[in-house]
Amino acid sequence: MTGPLKEARAYEEKRAKEITDQERAHVHLTPYCGWMNDPNGFSFYQDRYHLFYQYTPYQTTWGLMHWGHAVSSDLLHWAYLPCAMAPDQDYDKDGCFSGTALTMEDGRQKLFYTGVTRAEELQVQCMAWGDGRDYEKSTVNPVIDPSKLPNGYALQDFRDPKVWREDSGIYRMLVSARNAEGDGELLLFSSDDSETWIFTSVLFQGEKGAGVMLECPDLFRLDGMTVLLVSPMGGKSVAYLGELNEKTWRFHPRSMQQIDLGPDFYAPQTTEASDGRRILIGWMQNWDTVEEKTKGRKTAGQMTLPRELFLQDGRLLQRPVRELFSSAKKQEETRILAHDQKVRIRTETQEHASLVLLKGEAKSYTLLLDRYSCELFCDTTGEIRSENFAQEQEEITVLLPGIGKEETTLRMERFFI
Repeated sequence: MTGPLKEARAYEEKRAKEITDQERAHVHLTPYCGWMNDPNGFSFYQDRYHLFYQYTPYQTTWGLMHWGHAVSSDLLHWAYLPCAMAPDQDYDKDGCFSGTALTMEDGRQKLFYTGVTRAEELQVQCMAWGDGRDYEKSTVNPVIDPSKLPNGYALQDFRDPKVWREDSGIYRMLVSARNAEGDGELLLFSSDDSETWIFTSVLFQGEKGAGVMLECPDLFRLDGMTVLLVSPMGGKSVAYLGELNEKTWRFHPRSMQQIDLGPDFYAPQTTEASDGRRILIGWMQNWDTVEEKTKGRKTAGQMTLPRELFLQDGRLLQRPVRELFSSAKKQEETRILAHDQKVRIRTETQEHASLVLLKGEAKSYTLLLDRYSCELFCDTTGEIRSENFAQEQEEITVLLPGIGKEETTLRMERFFI
């Protein structure tokens, strides 16, 4: 183990002990300490979900990128593992950027990531082998350097490898790049052994003249269709539904949609669960407001709740993972409304917003509490209404139309979907 990785592990272990449970989100994954952004290497390995993330343990602002690491058996309760990678080699001394995790035939887990060196203005693709806890960088790194890039592509904008293995045994790597005109493209590379890679095709081209990187690509099959997820730099994460031509290795989109309508969502990654579900998770923050929202806190950034993806009527849809509802049934604060009731909401949470779902015999309600604007939004069967409350107010009583007499107290859970 290198010195920088030892130092990061020792620091995070000490610093994390100073962060109380009350200072962390209850159901969202936050960094072990310091800063978190993009999810990395989201995978199911050795009967547990592994989620790595862009990580700066020493500060609560973006900085020298490491890979943080957490594991879960149910996608809701996460346990922290030691920092997986630190920038400790000549080819990644300025950061270990985003990437993928893949289970290899020999049972080991391989991490693919982007190594950054700023003085040379260079981004290269690298690998590390591991056992689910400790990882060692490959001696053949970088596996894709400028010599394997087609002419004209920006060497400083070549990152975020998405890697998978075909049934034939061929490995594919999809990497975000910027062409000579300054537009974002996704380049496909292929390998027989996951170490020696050759350029295969320009799999997808972004909008001509847009001049943005298509960051953190993800490509997978879902319900008979190919889905491509990208996060245009400075914009909203989007999904393209279409077909992948495996002769030309070009992706042909049929439709495009925004993945999430909220502002706090970027760089989603997916994995396939053991039961075949496609599970998505994303960074629940945005670059414009992250510093203001996390000012004065011991950790910065958190992940969305995991979501199940499915197609319906030609659109990509999503719902919270079923594990969330299984867990909710076990909690004392969960109430099923069977009669006309008022709901008294405790507002002790200091999160920007909180969400609670209430289900009655005939109606469902979504309540959204926004502490910043001091508003409570109540979506009752599609009709949204809101009311203001005082910042210091400890409780709010809401009459749910058509359901009313008794009162019950619900604590607003601190989470977004």
